[in-house]
Amino acid sequence: MADENQTERDGVAATKIQTEQLLQQNEALQTSMTTIQQQQHEQDKFHQEEVDEPDPQPLSTKIKSMLVPKNFKPPSMSTFDGKGDTVEHVTTFNTQMPIIGALESLK
Repeated sequence: MADENQTERDGVAATKIQTEQLLQQNEALQTSMTTIQQQQHEQDKFHQEEVDEPDPQPLSTKIKSMLVPKNFKPPSMSTFDGKGDTVEHVTTFNTQMPIIGALESLK
C-alpha cells in the first residue's frame, strides 16, 4: 500500500512538473507570437506607406514595353540637371532621336 501511495505521489509530481513546463512553453510561445505580430504590423505599416506614395516612374508603359534595336545608341547629350531650360533639353533630345534612327515610340 505504501508503494502504491508513493507511485501515486510520484505520478502527481511528474504531472505537476509537466504542467509547469507546458505553461512555460505556452508563455514563451505567446511572447514570440506577440513579437511576430508587432513586427508584422510594422511591416504592414511600412508597405502601406509605400503603396500610398505614387511611383515616380517617368516612362509610360508603352515606352517601357518597346524593344530597343540592337544598333541603338542614345544621343550624346548631357543629363538634365534641373537647372537649365527644360524645353530646350527636350527639344534637343527630340531632334537627335530621329538622327540616330530611333523609333517614334522611343522618343
